[in-house]
Amino acid sequence: MHALNLDLDVGPMLQTQKLLDSIVFARRKGFSRSLTAAELEMMNRTGDGNAFDMVTMPLSWRDQVPTANFFRPSGYADNPVAQRNNVVAKLIAATDARMDQEIKKPGARELATYLQ
Repeated sequence: MHALNLDLDVGPMLQTQKLLDSIVFARRKGFSRSLTAAELEMMNRTGDGNAFDMVTMPLSWRDQVPTANFFRPSGYADNPVAQRNNVVAKLIAATDARMDQEIKKPGARELATYLQ
């Protein structure tokens, strides 16, 4: 699978299919609103089931629930972003902030013009 991710033709299709599968998973579970980019990234990083619990919890809980609850122990140990942003609200906010930075880069802007 990793070799396919490096392939310029197949890799993007696999990545797109994974994101679509996450959206379909959420819809099957009754989640009707659009996932934010950060929520979709959580589904990609932690797995659909774990992230579904993360994004459907009441907003008031997000400031209290540890991010460690949504990662395998080894994955959490290797993830300094999740450790620094140790509750769900902080991790989602940090992910949003990073995406806001990255979308301003020339390659992202160029891609956006092609997708419009």
